Amino acid sequence: MTLTLVGTLFELFIPTLLANIVDIGIVNSDLPYIIQTGVRMIILSIAAILVTIASIYLSSKIAVGFGRDLRRHLFIKVENFSLEKLDEFGPSHIL
Repeated sequence: MTLTLVGTLFELFIPTLLANIVDIGIVNSDLPYIIQTGVRMIILSIAAILVTIASIYLSSKIAVGFGRDLRRHLFIKVENFSLEKLDEFGPSHIL
C-alpha cells in the first residue's frame, strides 16, 4: 500500500513541474530551467513506473501466498473429516 501511495504522489507531482515550466521557464525564456525541469519530470515518471511495477509484483506474491495457505488449510481440514462427515457432505459440496 505504501508503494502505491508513493507512485501516486510521484504522478501527482508531474503537473506541478509542468506548471513551473510554463510559469517560470517559458515566461522568463529560461531554456536551461525548462530542460532541467523536463529531465526531472522524466526521472519522476520512470520512478513512478518502477514503483508501480514493484507494488503490483509484491501484491501478486502476497495474493498467491494467501491462496496457497488457504488451500492447504482447507485440505488439512477436509482430510480430518470422519467418513460419516464425508458421506453427509458428498464430493460436490466438498469441492
